[in-house]
This record gives sequence, structure tokens and C-alpha cells, in this order.
Amino acid sequence: MKGEKLAVTTKGDRVVTLVSAGHIPVGASVKARVLINKHNIYVAEPAA
Repeated sequence: MKGEKLAVTTKGDRVVTLVSAGHIPVGASVKARVLINKHNIYVAEPAA
């Protein structure tokens, strides 16, 4: 979707969907806050 990106944790063991992440360049390292986790699908937003 528009404004969403896929991210990988620093350990490389999980994939997270970042919402409101249209301004984050590919390859950037960011901290994120998990909004919801349902059936091991993580949705997070970049931490302010």
C-alpha cells in the first residue's frame, strides 16, 4: 500500500510492516513502535 514499507529486525528473525513510512529511504535503520501483532504479522510505525 501507499506509505507502507517492509522492514527486517536487526536480528533478521522477523519482518515488520511499517505504516506512515513513505519518507524513510531504503536501507535506513529506524526504531519502530509495534501497533498490533496478530498471527505473527507485525504492524509498526516509526518512533518519533
